[in-house]
Amino acid sequence: FGIDMYELSVTSLFGTPSPAGINSYGWGTLLNCSVAGSPVTIGMTQYVCNGWTGTGSAPASGSGTNASFTITNNSTLTWNWQTMYQLNAVAGPNGAVTATNGWYSSGAITLISATPIANYHFTGWTGDIVSTNNPQAVLMNRGYAVTANFALNTYNITATAGANGTISPSGVISVSHGGSNVFAITPNIYCYISNVVVDGVSIGQT
Repeated sequence: FGIDMYELSVTSLFGTPSPAGINSYGWGTLLNCSVAGSPVTIGMTQYVCNGWTGTGSAPASGSGTNASFTITNNSTLTWNWQTMYQLNAVAGPNGAVTATNGWYSSGAITLISATPIANYHFTGWTGDIVSTNNPQAVLMNRGYAVTANFALNTYNITATAGANGTISPSGVISVSHGGSNVFAITPNIYCYISNVVVDGVSIGQT
C-alpha cells in the first residue's frame, strides 16, 4: 500500500513563496509555508503581503507571511498583497508644509497644507499636483511628489498727477515688500509743486 498524495497549489503576485507552484505531499504532512520579500518597492509604489487565503487543508484566511497546516486533501494557498503609495510633500524656500509623508493604502485621502513665512504668500503646488488649493486633499491612487511654492508679497502704488504737471512713472506700479520706487514729479512751465498726497495724507511740497 502507498500513502495518498495531495497537491498544494501556491500563487503569489510578488515576493518569493516557499513552497512555490504545484507540489505533491503525502497525507498528514505538516507544511510550513512562507513568502519572503515583503514589502516590494517599485518607485513610489509598494506592495505589502498582508496574509493569505486558502482552500482544502489550508486555513481559509490569515495574516502575516507564514502559514502552517497539515495537508489531508488537495489545497490552494494564495498570498495576498496590498498596494501602497508614497506621499512626499516638501516646501520650497520661504515657507513650510504640513503633511504626513510616507506610505498610504490605495484609495486613502490625506490633506497637505502650506504656510508662508512673514511677508511671503503661497503661490501653488507643483510636481505631481498642480493646484493653488490650500489645504489640498490628496487621493492616494498613485505616488505623489509635490512642492509648495512661495513668493514675496507685492503691493500696488497708484501714481497720478493733478492739473499742470506730470508724475513718472504713472499709473499702477507694483513694488515688492521692502522695496521702493522713485517718482519724478514735474510741474508745467510757470507752475510749481504745491502739495503731494500719499494715502490721503498731505506731505507738503517736495
